[in-house]
Amino acid sequence: MRKKSKGDNGRMTLTEFFDEIYSPLRLVGRSRKTDKSYRRSIEMFGETLGKPPTLDDLTDIVVCKHLAKLLARGLRPPTINKERSQLLALWNLGARKKYVDEFPEVRPILEPEVVPCAWTFEELQRLRISCGYMPREYSGVPAGLWWLALHCVLWCCGERIGPILKMNFSAIQGDKIIFPAGDRKGGVKANVCSAPQYCLDALEAIRNPKRDKVFVWPYSENYLYHVYKKILTRAELSTDSRSKFHRMRRSHATHLKALGGDPTQSLGHADAKTTNAYLDVRMIPSKADLLPQFGNGADKASRSIPEPKHIPAAWSALELWRLRISCNYVPPADYGGVPSNRWWLAFQCIIWSTCAPICAVMKLKFSDIQSDRIIFLPDARKGETDAKVCFVPPHVLEAIDMIREPARERVFIWPYLMSYLYNTYSKILRRAELLPQFGNNVAPPK
Repeated sequence: MRKKSKGDNGRMTLTEFFDEIYSPLRLVGRSRKTDKSYRRSIEMFGETLGKPPTLDDLTDIVVCKHLAKLLARGLRPPTINKERSQLLALWNLGARKKYVDEFPEVRPILEPEVVPCAWTFEELQRLRISCGYMPREYSGVPAGLWWLALHCVLWCCGERIGPILKMNFSAIQGDKIIFPAGDRKGGVKANVCSAPQYCLDALEAIRNPKRDKVFVWPYSENYLYHVYKKILTRAELSTDSRSKFHRMRRSHATHLKALGGDPTQSLGHADAKTTNAYLDVRMIPSKADLLPQFGNGADKASRSIPEPKHIPAAWSALELWRLRISCNYVPPADYGGVPSNRWWLAFQCIIWSTCAPICAVMKLKFSDIQSDRIIFLPDARKGETDAKVCFVPPHVLEAIDMIREPARERVFIWPYLMSYLYNTYSKILRRAELLPQFGNNVAPPK
């Protein structure tokens, strides 16, 4: 039987439940920011309902409609899922305490994977130079030195901006910087970072005038981000929402991984899967060079490798070499202005180096090719919600460059039916003596 209290129709409102039940049981010791976030979720739920929400409003249909309305308003899926998780946290406790009859069965909104972006070494250099041109003083500290020291700590420690702004000079002990657990996200685990000499020198340069706090910011938090946007603009860097202080944390993790370090330990994560969301794979050394160039490994074909039974056969290095040659003899034609032999060679190179399905390769755009990486977005991959980033060796990039003209958005334009694509491919295989004739496939060709 449901417990009753004051509120709309004699039922307890979510705000009352939060103040009287949830907050005392779940949020003791948490920050004011967490409390404010829950209250904002309740407020947004009330805006959808047009009245103060009560425990009676916690039904699957009502909450799903609320999430759908937030999506229609243009909120991003991660933001909507945060609102969902906080409402469901209230709902689950209410169900355990018998204030609500049923537990929730509201699924999260699908979140397409966003490829993390870090600063390159060249961009970090421009950022450092831009910091030095900042005018004014902050509580007696020259702004240029203030911003340079801040970025040195961001880069060396990979810590979030919040704990760094709370840092005291007493936290600098020898070549270590200690961030107390109470200043960090979650408030449970402290972080001890090793600081190189140049970072310690930058901090020493702003020690005067004497004070406890290292980075005294005499203005509002909004103005901090406003000034940082000016620094990024002067350095001719991106100023979008993913290019603020947290991008320095991603840069720390990415370059540390590229140099063979352990970013999971450095960032204080419990699971490497969490750290993967910080790694910009474009800057991590590729292993694609372990594969021989497409169709150019005939010298390795003589190696005797037993083929296990009941496992699909793959092309040998010699067969790939014949397939590459056969691509050059495709009947002359233009596919959207691209010579057919170059079209097929680039097509095979991408499939060979990325192992991507044909449907994803056919949807590939030139904008998806970045440096030595190819990014296959979720909408190009059937049933997938995560992007796939593939490393490609130089010979693949050269094959792609050969078909860039005429200018267009899609890499592979096929002006005919898909059945004709497979028909043409069958001719290429027959020319390479890789496809047995119909009715004569007792043994594969050698």
